[in-house]
Amino acid sequence: MRRDRLIVWAATVVVASLVACGARRPVVPVPTVPTTQEDPVQDRAPVPSSSELLLRVRAALPKPGLDLRLSPVLPAHWPIAASGVEWLVYRTEALPTGIISYQVTGPVTRVTTRLPDGKPETESIDEGTAHGVDRGHGPDDPKLHAAEQALIAVAMGRRSPDEARADLTFYLDWAAASPVIGPDVRRRTPEFFAWIEAGQRGGGGK
Repeated sequence: MRRDRLIVWAATVVVASLVACGARRPVVPVPTVPTTQEDPVQDRAPVPSSSELLLRVRAALPKPGLDLRLSPVLPAHWPIAASGVEWLVYRTEALPTGIISYQVTGPVTRVTTRLPDGKPETESIDEGTAHGVDRGHGPDDPKLHAAEQALIAVAMGRRSPDEARADLTFYLDWAAASPVIGPDVRRRTPEFFAWIEAGQRGGGGK
């Protein structure tokens, strides 16, 4: 009988010791997997105007002057990513023809920036593919400014590409009205222009 009591007492002591050890065991926090979220700084930042960005770009050009002509703001990649936009810079020279006309060559420089307030970065282009005569400074239409503003909003994630497609279609009109620079820009950004045209055909391309 006494032996049975000793066995019960020893078992009780062991159980109590194990419970005490468990109570003192430190709690190890479970690591969590960070979730991908929109950049809160960019999400709060106002959308810059195309005119404001153009001033920054012109100030960053290695050779500021009246002999340079810039494309509208363009997506650095399409589908647009990482809030990157760019401009292509062409050289112009007035021709002594008695009418307003310019010899256009280039592009000579590419300017890229991250929105909303990234520093413009310039890159020289050694082999331009555009060469021809343009009779004017290119279309300066409010619809072009609206198209540029729509692209900037898409680049910052404020509008979806499909939502902005109607505004972006004016890039097609700009390219058609720019006999030298327009076709060259289309060759350099074929995915962007193909996506716009697919929307006009009702294809709803990505």
